[in-house]
Amino acid sequence: MSAIQLRQPAGLCEDAESYLRNALAAEESAVRRLLEHCESPLEQLLLLAMWQFWHAEAHPRHLAAMVSPRGESPCLLIEPQRAVATGAVHYRADFMVSLADGPTSKERHNSIVVEVDGKQHDEPGAVSRDRRRDRAMLALGLRVIRFSGSEVHHRADRCVEEIDALVRG
Repeated sequence: MSAIQLRQPAGLCEDAESYLRNALAAEESAVRRLLEHCESPLEQLLLLAMWQFWHAEAHPRHLAAMVSPRGESPCLLIEPQRAVATGAVHYRADFMVSLADGPTSKERHNSIVVEVDGKQHDEPGAVSRDRRRDRAMLALGLRVIRFSGSEVHHRADRCVEEIDALVRG
């Protein structure tokens, strides 16, 4: 996997350039750790699209396990493969996306479950299992948004815009 490329401001002094290199390396390391938790290439693609969207100039926000240099509050938390217990049944959400008061806050607001449905969701019985699972999540107060593998593959940016609108809505 190639390194994540981020724009660097021009004309920084040597100390600032060193600090920026260290900060970018730390953030890249955090993204790589999050990518390791993804179970499919489609999930990795969506995670990287979220990274790009929330780090773009118009959306200066950050992901879970990343401390914003601006100390933003609230921040967005992205948790890949998040365990969710619904009574006796335990599920694992592809992603849990939440607002929090800060990167170390335990309080979560407007949490949504994001699911990426690959080809295995076309198998017999998969739709009914997914609907049962969605109802269990709703019973816990969690909203669920599902994207097909094709949606993520062809328009991950639009998927992230929908996620952003839901979690901030």
